[in-house]
Amino acid sequence: MANSIYAPHPNWYTVEHGIRAKVGRHVVDADLYLPRKRGKRATHLICAVSGYTGIKDLYPRLFAEALTRKGFPVLAVELLGYGESSGAASEVL
Repeated sequence: MANSIYAPHPNWYTVEHGIRAKVGRHVVDADLYLPRKRGKRATHLICAVSGYTGIKDLYPRLFAEALTRKGFPVLAVELLGYGESSGAASEVL
């Protein structure tokens, strides 16, 4: 699986962990994945959110790894009440 999107490849992206934004009375946690090679697509930022688990380290991370390979920067967001984000899981942004 060395060339799979499921194995991290730091040679094609960098990650800034622990990006936090205040949204109303809550703090939302995210990781920013940046492709090392940025093309025209770098003018767009894709926001990846997991609808099932709410945490950024599962599907949003997999999406980010695949999309940064194509040159897109990706913000993997953790939903309210999960991980380092405040609030309750039952709340919606």
